[in-house]
Amino acid sequence: MRKQSIPVARGGRITLDTGESFLLESEEGQKWLDTIIVDPETGKEKGLSFRYEPTGDFPAFTARNQPIKGVSYWYGSRKVAGDVRKQYIGKLDNMTIYYLEKVAEELQNREPKAVDKKMRAVGEKAPKAVVDNSSNNRLDTFESRLQKVEEQLGKLSGLGVSNPETLKPDAVVETELSKKLDTLEAELETAKNERDQARADYAQAQAKIASAQQEFATTQQKLEEAQTKLAGSQKTCENLQEQLDDETARNANFDYELVDLYDFLNWFKEWVKSKSKKIQWEPTAADAKELLQKVKKPK
Repeated sequence: MRKQSIPVARGGRITLDTGESFLLESEEGQKWLDTIIVDPETGKEKGLSFRYEPTGDFPAFTARNQPIKGVSYWYGSRKVAGDVRKQYIGKLDNMTIYYLEKVAEELQNREPKAVDKKMRAVGEKAPKAVVDNSSNNRLDTFESRLQKVEEQLGKLSGLGVSNPETLKPDAVVETELSKKLDTLEAELETAKNERDQARADYAQAQAKIASAQQEFATTQQKLEEAQTKLAGSQKTCENLQEQLDDETARNANFDYELVDLYDFLNWFKEWVKSKSKKIQWEPTAADAKELLQKVKKPK
């Protein structure tokens, strides 16, 4: 009997066996990825699977959805030399081209028949803001614990077992795992809230920095305007100083001329006295100024 083919994701587009295709990250693609089929008789949930072909040089792998209580949990697997390599992907939010490319790289680099219990969930998107170390540590702890849960879920769902139908999950174990999952989801939500708060604090700090830079630019502009006014005032002072120097020089010339005239009047007085004893006249400074205005104007 010919084995039934599964859908293929190539170049960011999923192609179904019916010929229908759509973008993996589109709304239609995300809706298809979140499809969960429930057996009406047993109530067992079953997810979809598809073959993902990376855009780089890494080999293709199979992505499988193993739902638990209506929530999709995706895994990537690839068989290498008889050994099945598995990598936990996460929930529907992680089913992006970026994450799947990282999964292909992890499956290629992982050593055969080795279980890395400290392997973190791959494909972290570059954060839009800086997250503090406490949030990172909590996320690391969550991902490490989630990896352990993955191993337990793998045993329950029959991952790595030739005949999965022979395994029947114990009700107690399933209940305990369900509680652990709820706890881990709560921790993840707390970590996300802390991350969001850190991002909000970072954005607020960036806003304050932008405001301070704006105030600095405004102050610098005012300083430049003040410097321009100061330069204009200095130029005015220089012009006034030149005018004052010119006026001082004129006054000096006037004083010299006044002294010369006063000396001339005294000489004239003596000359008149020598010529006539009848002339009685004493020149004053006012006489000198009046005579100066009539004879010669100061420069």
